[in-house]
Amino acid sequence: YDNIRPLKIPQSCDGMELLECLRAMKTFYTSEQWQAACAAGEVICNDEQVQPGRIMRAGERLLHRMPATREPDVNADIEILDEDEAIIVVNKPAPLPMHSCGRFHRNTLQYILAQVYAPQSLRIVHRLDADTSGVLVLAKTRQIARGLHEQFRAGEVRKSYLARVHGRVSNAEFACEAALADEPGPRGVRLPDENGRPACTRFRKVSYCEASGNTL
Repeated sequence: YDNIRPLKIPQSCDGMELLECLRAMKTFYTSEQWQAACAAGEVICNDEQVQPGRIMRAGERLLHRMPATREPDVNADIEILDEDEAIIVVNKPAPLPMHSCGRFHRNTLQYILAQVYAPQSLRIVHRLDADTSGVLVLAKTRQIARGLHEQFRAGEVRKSYLARVHGRVSNAEFACEAALADEPGPRGVRLPDENGRPACTRFRKVSYCEASGNTL
């Protein structure tokens, strides 16, 4: 499909030439790729094709047309776990990005669910990394989303996971309080970072499977 992605020029880039502006915005294209896109007439502003030397103004909206786009494959096996008049609870598979980013636009949880629930606009309440599967809550109204955001920010939401691990766990209960990086790493996984966000995960052994040698 022809993917058309908008780019809004920030105040910090006011008065810059187009290529300088795009470098400052840290897009996923290189300068050479942007030059090629301009030459092909794929960069548009105010209904006109723009060239690398054009002076950009804050607030202007660029449209980047990427013809014949083919996105990387994802796992779109999204399971609806629960739904009422306020929220939808889904089991997000992996790999599947939450929203449009990088090479992904249509192959995202947000886009797929938007097609299913149109014209209703679902609001993402919290996030999971693309390579992480798990339960997600989406709100059906702005008011519900605001209330749920506050609960997540205040740490009032409890998350429980059942994991099977190889080997025998020595302690019946223990905790990990390693801080997590603010941003995911190259593979979309948030790694421990002493300067990151505070985090605490408590573990409790449920059972030991003698036949398989695994612990739950």
